[in-house]
Amino acid sequence: MSKVRTDPFTLPLYDPFTVSIDPETDLLFVGDFSGYVHCLDANTGELYWTHDMKAHMWGSTFVADGKVYVGDEDGDFIILAATKEKKVISETNLGAPIYSTPIVANGVLYVGTQSHLYAIHDEARAQLTNRPAGDHSNQTMNEGNAGSQPGGAVPPVVIHTRKLWPRRLVWIWVGVLFLLHHDYWWWDDRTLVFGFIPIGLAYHSAYSVVAGITWWLAIRHAWPEEIEEWASAGESEGAANRRVK
Repeated sequence: MSKVRTDPFTLPLYDPFTVSIDPETDLLFVGDFSGYVHCLDANTGELYWTHDMKAHMWGSTFVADGKVYVGDEDGDFIILAATKEKKVISETNLGAPIYSTPIVANGVLYVGTQSHLYAIHDEARAQLTNRPAGDHSNQTMNEGNAGSQPGGAVPPVVIHTRKLWPRRLVWIWVGVLFLLHHDYWWWDDRTLVFGFIPIGLAYHSAYSVVAGITWWLAIRHAWPEEIEEWASAGESEGAANRRVK
């Protein structure tokens, strides 16, 4: 490593930030909460480039193998070249917020999102380990060739997942209910259900029951728990600050 500068240098950051360094190149990578990744010379403080993630960043940047790995709360996972010139190597959306910092173990890159844990490796074939939470057995299901991606990248391997499909199905079904609410096909129908209930009224009575069941299922299976966790964290931090004051 070259001679380190002893006098401090400053970077105008107004949000909480984290740093990581590449000891091979003496490049410092700073990720701030507002969603910017900065590349600086660790010795001189010279700013080489800044990348806008366009979303808040909760985790740190991670440097390995000449690359910078970073995720944001929109679920975007980006790989940048750890060089003085900015180069975006890969950009993928993982479908859920990324609040953690990527890590590497035994040649595998692990990326955690709000709902999935991805293991990314360089083998030609991807293996999917399908196990419930708390199951630490070695049972593995080989899925064979998972397909290729541009640039020869290997698709992520899902180690454990809480499936996102309930949330998507709820939104699709809400759209269907919105369309069914406009019951124009009953407007001129004078049929009485049970001999005294207009068919339009009977239809909307049943519709209300279905809508209620829909929202019950949405709360039970598709509630955005990350919002509650975020709010709870903010309340805890505020209470701690009040105690300090």
